[in-house]
Amino acid sequence: MKNRELAIYCDQRIAEEFCNFRCEYCEGFCPTDYSLKRDENGSLHVAKEWFENISEMPESVQSFFEKRRGFEEFYSLARQVMLKNRELMETDILKISGGELSVYHDLCNFVNSIHRDYKMIQILSNGSNIREEDISKYKKMGNIVFQISIDGVTPAANYSKSHSEQITKKVVETIEKLLDNGIGVEINCVLTKYNTDKFKEFLEQFGKYEKLCIVPRPVRGEPRQILDANREQIESLEKCIDSNYYIYSSILPPISYFERMIEIMKTGERNYNCYIPYFVQSIDGYGNLEKCPIGILYSGQKNVLSEKIDSNKILINSGYDSLKKHEKCHYCINQYEMFNLFVDDIIKLDELRKLPSLNNDEILSDVQNIKRRIKVKEK
Repeated sequence: MKNRELAIYCDQRIAEEFCNFRCEYCEGFCPTDYSLKRDENGSLHVAKEWFENISEMPESVQSFFEKRRGFEEFYSLARQVMLKNRELMETDILKISGGELSVYHDLCNFVNSIHRDYKMIQILSNGSNIREEDISKYKKMGNIVFQISIDGVTPAANYSKSHSEQITKKVVETIEKLLDNGIGVEINCVLTKYNTDKFKEFLEQFGKYEKLCIVPRPVRGEPRQILDANREQIESLEKCIDSNYYIYSSILPPISYFERMIEIMKTGERNYNCYIPYFVQSIDGYGNLEKCPIGILYSGQKNVLSEKIDSNKILINSGYDSLKKHEKCHYCINQYEMFNLFVDDIIKLDELRKLPSLNNDEILSDVQNIKRRIKVKEK
C-alpha cells in the first residue's frame, strides 16, 4: 500500500436509491420509483433504469446481484468497494451515506466491522430511524460521528424535508441523544424559503451542546426555482448571524463561512477558488470514482472493482484547476468550504476542529500536508 494518494474524506454512498424520505430538493435519485418493499425473492423494488444502469457496469459489480438485490447485497458490494479503494487511496475519514442508511436494520454492525480501518467514520442520515439501543454501541466504537440532515426544529422550518411534526420532533430528539452520549454531530441544514429566516430557532434549541456544528447551505440545482429564499429572508439570516454569532459561535462554523455563504446567496454567484477535490474523494455505491459536486478525483470515470487506476491521473496530477469556474460551482457552498478557507489562509488549522469529524490531531496533520502540496503546485 505504498505511494497511495491521500484524501481526508472518502465520501461513499451505499444503496443510494433507497430512502424513507422524499425531500423536495433531493439531488440524488429522488427515488419515487424505488421501494423499500421486497418481493417473494427478497429483492427490493427498483425502477427500470436500474436494470439498464447495472447492465453497463463491470461483471464484478453485476455479480453481487445475480441472486437478488437486498440490502445485504448492496452492503457486501460497499464493503468490497472500500477494500479495493483503500488499495488506491489513503483516506482518514470514511463518510457513508445513501439513500438513507438507517433503513438497513444491520447498519450498526456493519459500521462496527469497518470502523477500525479509518481514523473517523461519519454517518450521514436523516435521523428518523436511528435506534436508541445502537447509540451506545456507536459511542463504544469511539471514532463515530454523525451528520444529520434537518432544516429546522419546527415542522414549518423543516417543511422541505418532512411535513410531519412527529418526524421533526423525533429527529431533534435523536440529535440530542447523540450529543448527550458524547457523539459528535454536524447538522446539515439546507436553506429554503421555509427556514432561511428561522435560523435562530436552531441556535436556541442546541445552544447548550458541545461536539456540535450547525452548517447551513443554500438549496442547489433545479429546486431553486421553487424553494429559493427571497432577498428579505436572506437579509433576515444575515442579521441573525450578525446579532447572535458570538453568543453561539461554539456550535457554528467560522464567521468567514457565513460571509461567503450570504454573499453567494445574495449575488447568485460564487467567486472563490475551490480546493475541495484535493481533500475529498467521491465514490458511488457501485465503485465508480466521481467528479464534483463532491470531489474530483480522476481524469475520467473509473471503477475501483474492475480497472487499474493510473495514480498519475489522481488529484494533484489530474489537471484539476482550482482557479477555473466549473459548471456546478457558481452557486455552491457546503461544509467542505472549511478547507477552502484554510487553504486561503482565512481560518487557522485549529478552527477546522469546529467540524466534529475533523477534531483529530492526526487528521489535521494530514490536512496541513495537503495544503502544503497545493501551495507548491500553484507556485
